[in-house]
Amino acid sequence: MMRDMYRRTIDQCRIGVQASAIHTFAVEQFRAHGYHDRVSLVGHGVGPWWHQQEPYIVSTCHQALEEGMVLALEPHVSYWHLQDMILVTPAGPQVLSGRFSTDDMFVID
Repeated sequence: MMRDMYRRTIDQCRIGVQASAIHTFAVEQFRAHGYHDRVSLVGHGVGPWWHQQEPYIVSTCHQALEEGMVLALEPHVSYWHLQDMILVTPAGPQVLSGRFSTDDMFVID
């Protein structure tokens, strides 16, 4: 369930979509599945001068995504958290993270 919500949020990261719309989508996904905690940051841009930069995937950022943007997508509530690097392309979002697949849960025994 969580992975599917996460994947649907990744799929929202398309050229022309406003950051606030992605945030709203993620919040609605969490709410629909019974998570009512505050969702502040769903992700942010990554670039050459700092780890977190625009666009910030928050409710108040209405910046539209552009081709070539790299996002750290990390929607989370409470202790649940996945994160991938996403490249915004004309063909849709491309997952750049390759070290650990988010297809399977990472478990530490």
